[in-house]
Amino acid sequence: MTKKLLKENGYKSARNFEYMDFFRGIVCCAVFIEHITACYNMNLRLTLYEMTGRHIFSFFHSGNLAVLSFFLFSGFLIGYNSTIGHAGDSNYLQYTALKRAVHIIIPCIVVSTVGWVGQKIGLVYNEVAHSLGADDYVVSVFVTPPNLGNLKLNILDLFINLNTPFAPQMWTIHYEIIGGSICFCVLAIVGKKKIRVFIEMMAILISVLALGDKYFEAIFVGLFISELIESQGVDRFSAYHLEKKRFIMLIFLLIMLLDISVFLKTGGIKLEYLSVIVMGMALLVAHIVWGEKNLSSRIARTIRVFGELSFSFYLIHFIVIVSVGARVFVLMRERSLTVTWSYVSALLGSFFVSLVFSVALQNCLVKPTDRLFRMIYEKL
Repeated sequence: MTKKLLKENGYKSARNFEYMDFFRGIVCCAVFIEHITACYNMNLRLTLYEMTGRHIFSFFHSGNLAVLSFFLFSGFLIGYNSTIGHAGDSNYLQYTALKRAVHIIIPCIVVSTVGWVGQKIGLVYNEVAHSLGADDYVVSVFVTPPNLGNLKLNILDLFINLNTPFAPQMWTIHYEIIGGSICFCVLAIVGKKKIRVFIEMMAILISVLALGDKYFEAIFVGLFISELIESQGVDRFSAYHLEKKRFIMLIFLLIMLLDISVFLKTGGIKLEYLSVIVMGMALLVAHIVWGEKNLSSRIARTIRVFGELSFSFYLIHFIVIVSVGARVFVLMRERSLTVTWSYVSALLGSFFVSLVFSVALQNCLVKPTDRLFRMIYEKL
């Protein structure tokens, strides 16, 4: 029955946009640079922050703004793939929600276990690297004793907490699971009703004003952006549709003003809340300009392919930084290279090894998991 339903409705893998894969590649590089610079050259990181501030202009070396972009993309794709051509289809929504959960959870558990094994058998060289000039941050990670009880806690904390000692970068999974679940609940409860957009607006307001959480805000803004471009299953942003939803744009402006009031109350030091809105508008513009175009240049294709690997790369890169990266850093320092050149060597080595492992992870775990889920789902 389920198999017939999938075929009749044409349920396919979640849609990917080429321009979004392109941006994902850039964002993933920003996260990687943030982490490895924090580990091995904090002075450079602080210098970059002093030059660009901690706002929009720090995007290319700020992992925080890059992570906000990932959350924005997640909310957008949840909304877009669940509404275009399938609005109100509860069966399709259930399929999409379960598929996304499995797609995230299984690889995270496996990679967390790999991090635990790596620390247990002594492949993590962060303490040695720190003794030779690496920054303090490198010894603030992978410090939890690698016993079986802590591994179990790490796996549970992936989904209910922000503490993931054997995979520090996976604190974001907490937001992906909870924020994504809220998005699917909104879509399931409201369906095709016009009130859905107001519920989405309320989710954004609550995340900002009540929770004070920019990460949830980013996911809900992404969902809201998908609402702006949804037009009877037509993959374009028509002038008529823009006129029809002009009032939504006015509400969106109101949210921006509320966002501004939030960070003004904190002294105007952190502008991440406004950054979410700015990036959301940029995503909307990008979809209008590039939604149906092929990014065909060689550089764009290369970055786009890297963007397709971004999930796998994100999962594995931190483990590589404190193992391979730390080992390269130690070897360079033992050969009397400066901290800066040792950092550059660690960066290059970690990047290419992470890339190799991300290809393996993508083809040996992520894609097979997706295929296995669909096969099992079709048999139910």
